[in-house]
Amino acid sequence: MCELPNYNKVCVVQRNKKTGCIPSSIEWMLRYLKIEGIDFDGFQEKFDLEIAIQRYYENRPDKKNTGGDVCGEVKKVYPQTSFKCDKPFKNGEEKLSFIKELIKKGIPVTVSLYRDEKKVSDTKIEVYCHIMPVVKIGDNTITVLDLSKEVDQEETYQKSDIIRQHDELPWGKDIIHWNKGRGS
Repeated sequence: MCELPNYNKVCVVQRNKKTGCIPSSIEWMLRYLKIEGIDFDGFQEKFDLEIAIQRYYENRPDKKNTGGDVCGEVKKVYPQTSFKCDKPFKNGEEKLSFIKELIKKGIPVTVSLYRDEKKVSDTKIEVYCHIMPVVKIGDNTITVLDLSKEVDQEETYQKSDIIRQHDELPWGKDIIHWNKGRGS
C-alpha cells in the first residue's frame, strides 16, 4: 500500500454538491501541496464553471465544467499552478498503474468515478461522475476522498471496479494531477 504522506492533515469540503467536485479537488491538491499565493475564499465558486459561466464569463459556451477547462481557468488566475489532465490510457489497469506511480512520488491526483445516471427523455441520459483525490492505492484497493461529505470522507474501492468502469463505460476516464515539483 502506498499513500500520500499526511493527506489527512488537509480538509476541504465541496460546497456545491452537484457540480463542485473538480474545483474542490483542485483546492484540496493546492492546499495539500501548500502552494502559496492562492486565495481560497470563493475558490470553488469561481472555478465551478457550471456556475461561474453565468457569474463571471457571461454565458460563454466555450467554457465547460471539465478538468481541462477548470485547470486552464485556474492557471490563468494563478500562473504558479501546474495541473495536467490525462486520459490517453489504453485501459483501466494502465491508468491505475500511472496513478500509483504518482502517489509513490507524493504527487496528488484525482480520479473520475461513475456515480449515477438519470433518464431525462426518451433519447437522453444524464450521467454523473464524481472527481475525487486519490490518497492510497494498494494491490487490490484504491482509497479516495469524497469531498462532498463533511466527515468520514475516505472511501475505498476495489481496483477491479475502477478498471471495469474505465474499460466498459464511455465516461470517467480522465485524471487530474499536479505537473511539477511537489509544492512552492
